[in-house]
Amino acid sequence: IWGIYGAVGSLGGAVFGSVAGYTIENFSWAPVFIVAGTVHIISAVLINIYLPRIELLRPEHS
Repeated sequence: IWGIYGAVGSLGGAVFGSVAGYTIENFSWAPVFIVAGTVHIISAVLINIYLPRIELLRPEHS
């Protein structure tokens, strides 16, 4: 799972650079900052929803 998140994050970073440059030249800095600020919050919420809870494993006595 974390490998997929890493790959998508790297790809998103590469694409975001081009999109950010276009947006800054044709509009302003504001949309770039809004997207950069909200994407992390959205991804944190999605990870919290879709990944199972981490629980402490208790050793079994044999």
